Amino acid sequence: MPNSEKSFPDRGQKSHALLAALNVFVPVFTPPDNEISMVNFSNFLITVDSANEEVENTRSILAAAQVVRKTASDAAQKFTTQIVNYVKSNPAWKVDFSRIKELCDKARRVRPKSKQPATPPPTPPKPHDLGNGSYAEIAQFFKALSAKLSALSGYTPPDANIQAAAIATLAGQLEVNNDMVDTRVSEHDKAVEARYALYFDEVTGLAVKFAAIKAAVKGQYGQNSTQFAQVKGMKW
Repeated sequence: MPNSEKSFPDRGQKSHALLAALNVFVPVFTPPDNEISMVNFSNFLITVDSANEEVENTRSILAAAQVVRKTASDAAQKFTTQIVNYVKSNPAWKVDFSRIKELCDKARRVRPKSKQPATPPPTPPKPHDLGNGSYAEIAQFFKALSAKLSALSGYTPPDANIQAAAIATLAGQLEVNNDMVDTRVSEHDKAVEARYALYFDEVTGLAVKFAAIKAAVKGQYGQNSTQFAQVKGMKW
């Protein structure tokens, strides 16, 4: 079975089914390696279950942080059009307008129009991937925009949302959101790595224990026993 996300809980369920089979064996399953005794295997599966829960919990927390970041970024980007229109309305700011518009366009991920080729491409371009790097860039563009607006003589719009100080606050919040997502990504990655070790450590992993238990059943009860017949078909 490929190591997809679904495969981990599936393998956990199969391991619980193996333990359930062991619990009804007569005589009692007594492997030569105490590490795969029913008590120790049961305790190990509790740890495995907890690891799966931790992966799911950290994934949910990460997803929530990503939603917060996207919502804040989308809300911030809506102010850029208003800023462009406000600055454009004053001829005295004509010299600064191009740079301000450039920063606003970059902050809302608008790319300059390019000349269309005489023959259109056979396939449309792929949409821009708004990954972690892009959100970090957006925060930096808002930071640069707030600095530019602060230096713009007479820029005191009546709408507090597009004042330089407000844009600086937005930039700061976007950076905070980016840092939070980075933290949540790290937490999730650590949970995934810890779970992977529980499953696939070459000495103590669940895969090793699963195979060792089947071999021990075969050795204790015999290849043609009803006990081994119950577990030999259990696939990892």
